[in-house]
Amino acid sequence: MEGYFLRRPRTLRQWSALLMAVCLLPATVATLLLAYQSYQRERVQLEQATLQTARALVLAVDRELAGMEAALRVLSTSVLLQSGQMHAFDAQAREALHSLGAGAYITVSDAAGRQLLNTRQPRGAAVPPGDGAAQARAVFAAGRTVVSGVSRLPAQQGHVFSIGVPVRQDRRIVYALSLVVPAGQVGDILKLQRVPATWPVAILDDGGVIVARSKEGPRFVGQQAIPALKQRVAQDIEGKLEAQTLEGIPALISYSRSPVSAWAVAIAIPEAELLLQLTRAIAWTVLGALLLWLACLVLISRIGEQIARSIRALAGPAMALGYGQPVRVGSLPLREANEVGHALGQASELLQARTAERDLAEQTAEALRSAKQQLEYNETLQRAIFEQAPDALLLVAPDGRIVRANEQAAILFGYSAQALLAMTVEDLVPQAMRERHTALRLAYQAAPSRRPMGSAATLSARRNDATNFPVDIMLSPLRGLPAELVMVTVRDITARRHDEDALRESEKRFRLTMEHAPIGMAVVALDGRWLEVNAAMCELLGYDRTALLGLRFQDVTHPEDLQADMTFASRLLSGEIRSYQMEKRYIRRDGVTVQAMLTGSVVRDDSGQPLHFIAQVEDITVRKRAQQQLATLNKRLALATRAGGMGVWEFDIEARLLWWDDQMYALYGMRPAEAPDLYQAWRARVDPADLGRVEALFEEAVRHGAPYATQFAILLPDGGRRMISANGVLSLDDRGEPVCMTGINWDVTESLQREQAIRAALEEKNTLLRELYHRVKNNLQVITSLLTLQARALADRAARLALQEGADRVRAMALVHEKLYQSKNLSSIALDAYIDDLCRQLGNAAAAKARGIAIDTAAIGVEVSLQTAVPLGLILNELVANCLRHAFPNARHGRITVRLERTENAVLQLTVADDGVGLPPGSDPGKSHTLGLKLVYALAGQLDGRFFIEGGKGTTARLTFPAKEAGARAAPAALSTA
Repeated sequence: MEGYFLRRPRTLRQWSALLMAVCLLPATVATLLLAYQSYQRERVQLEQATLQTARALVLAVDRELAGMEAALRVLSTSVLLQSGQMHAFDAQAREALHSLGAGAYITVSDAAGRQLLNTRQPRGAAVPPGDGAAQARAVFAAGRTVVSGVSRLPAQQGHVFSIGVPVRQDRRIVYALSLVVPAGQVGDILKLQRVPATWPVAILDDGGVIVARSKEGPRFVGQQAIPALKQRVAQDIEGKLEAQTLEGIPALISYSRSPVSAWAVAIAIPEAELLLQLTRAIAWTVLGALLLWLACLVLISRIGEQIARSIRALAGPAMALGYGQPVRVGSLPLREANEVGHALGQASELLQARTAERDLAEQTAEALRSAKQQLEYNETLQRAIFEQAPDALLLVAPDGRIVRANEQAAILFGYSAQALLAMTVEDLVPQAMRERHTALRLAYQAAPSRRPMGSAATLSARRNDATNFPVDIMLSPLRGLPAELVMVTVRDITARRHDEDALRESEKRFRLTMEHAPIGMAVVALDGRWLEVNAAMCELLGYDRTALLGLRFQDVTHPEDLQADMTFASRLLSGEIRSYQMEKRYIRRDGVTVQAMLTGSVVRDDSGQPLHFIAQVEDITVRKRAQQQLATLNKRLALATRAGGMGVWEFDIEARLLWWDDQMYALYGMRPAEAPDLYQAWRARVDPADLGRVEALFEEAVRHGAPYATQFAILLPDGGRRMISANGVLSLDDRGEPVCMTGINWDVTESLQREQAIRAALEEKNTLLRELYHRVKNNLQVITSLLTLQARALADRAARLALQEGADRVRAMALVHEKLYQSKNLSSIALDAYIDDLCRQLGNAAAAKARGIAIDTAAIGVEVSLQTAVPLGLILNELVANCLRHAFPNARHGRITVRLERTENAVLQLTVADDGVGLPPGSDPGKSHTLGLKLVYALAGQLDGRFFIEGGKGTTARLTFPAKEAGARAAPAALSTA
């Protein structure tokens, strides 16, 4: 072999692979042997783990059976059962079944095996006499708990088993109490352990019958286990055996039997899965060996590749050196290769030094060409920006000469651009202002800075045609140039000046209109101060302007009309109404009362916030003379409707012609020129879904001479949809025939949207509160049930009584939330219904009717909040519960009276009285250390009330407290008996 390898040269990778094979082959054989030993060890561990799982499942089965037995023993101590009250005990047993699982039922049998109670049957139905007789006789015979085997119910109703306990009275067994449980309920225990789904797990009763099975349960439940398993389970507490399952599959079966119930759990591991463990162990070992071989081959290949790459890496630098390119050789795995690469790099540096001198001259020439091109580009860009500017641009020298002007400047001043270059800036200023402009220019040049538009007074400029026009300028000094130049931006503001003059003229007309209006007009602050008043208002109230501006409208309003006026103002501010009109009385300065018609509206900013009121006051004593001033009234009406956002319309019924004011056009998004036929234009705007209804209402109002009022939607050109409210009144001729209808329109979209949002928010709040009260009530009822079940399971009477008292208190709070959930307003409950229900529940829980104790309630209908109902309910719970526990000992009969009534000064009084044995002689309830009375006194303080107890014939407890947040709903409720 040595001669073979020497004859043909081998690579480093081949020698490394041979070395790897010699080292790894023995290790692979040893690994396979260890894998087999590992399989044997893992099989033993798996058997032990399976046996531990069987023990755990047996313990879980014992706990489940013990829990059911404990529940039966608690029920067996029931006073109702021992006293033979089967009908009452039936309800108690059915309540206990809620915690024992679905499908279970309880039976009670006598010594003869006759069933006296069966919760499987409907309440009041006949009880089958023979069902469970054998179980009952076994309980009487054994005198202890008896767990039956699995049996099948008739009519394919499944398999069950039962647990029976004796019910003793005076150490004598009087009944057998049995719990019949579906076998599937015990089968849920098999899910507690994570056993593979392919391993059958079965629970066997003491007779070897399958109670539950994890695999194909419905098929095998109720059948006998395989004989070999039954025999081994009967002989040993736990162990294992190899046998076939009921499906005929060879398996290793581990089992464990309970020494308490004699029930057993068996777990079968198919032999195929055990063999699969060995196969997997060997497969993983072989796979690991192959991966190791592969890793070694990859490693050897990488090492060989590093050496070959070091040699090949020198070929590229050698070729680069030949072409005169820079040579850079990085770090290589071989030191010798690094030395050769370093030598190539030095040779390359010498060659590059010679080449760099030649390239430097070429780069310098190229840089000069690029700089020249960039300079030409910048010049072109600046010229384009200068010429395309929207304003006139002038470049001015320190002596005022115009150095450069753009095309916009030539257009603005009426000169050619060439002519402007021969002029100074003073030539573009009116003759009268040139001297002053020169002084301003010189002052600016002494301290040049950037001055934006609008920073100086408005200037005037002069065009070529000798016309003057107003301009605004911006000055920007250009720094870093040989000569100090200033960029002047000139903007014609003729249109802006015209708009400003028009605005001032409009404000002047408004003030003149207001001042000379024949009715009183005023601008009123939100707090009532007069901000502006016209002469008519001063004349109406008899004050001069200065004195009136120092007052508020509240100061001159008649006291009887002030509240109505303030209410309208509040509705205006809230957006509920857009304007209002009312007749009111003013008190003049001389004390005379003036009757006037007030129209009020509010002015808002763009965001909808109110700024001030607009008030129009008309002396209605001159109303008849107002008919002679129709033109003046039309102006007033237009001003009032604009302030109130209302549009006025008039419809000629005979000619079918419609007239609108400007506000109507604004409401409908139209211009007068766009609607030659206004009636058809209006019909086109109305939503087709509303058009027929609106026209029908109009025709009906015309036929009956009735006022016209409706709401409808309109569709605007921009796609918007607005809601319009319309009112109208008819005008009749001398014959009583309708001539025209006059009315107003106003936009109510925002008002309707706000109303819808408020209604939606209120509905969401009500839903949330109902769900909250419902969940709190359910949780408190669960707590009550848990406390009651725990109390029944306790043997200690004091502990059982304490838990029952706690359950009663929780029940009282739960009833509060139930009443809140059922109430309409979700914030208060009716005390009369609450007191009646709480007393009835307390009486039922204490079996008051069966003991001959009557509970009478009489309460007035008062609504109280949660903060009052909870402490009051807890106090009532303590007082009534004390009466039921202590007032009627030794089967004594009696009556408990509960009253809620109202005394003087809005004080409520709760009285709880009984005709029982009364308080013990010499006892002082105020010094009692019991938790119940301490709780009553504490809760009375929480209600700001007073609590006291009186003895005598029976006991009377009274609680007086203020009726906070309470209101009487109706007359006192009639006396009712719980």
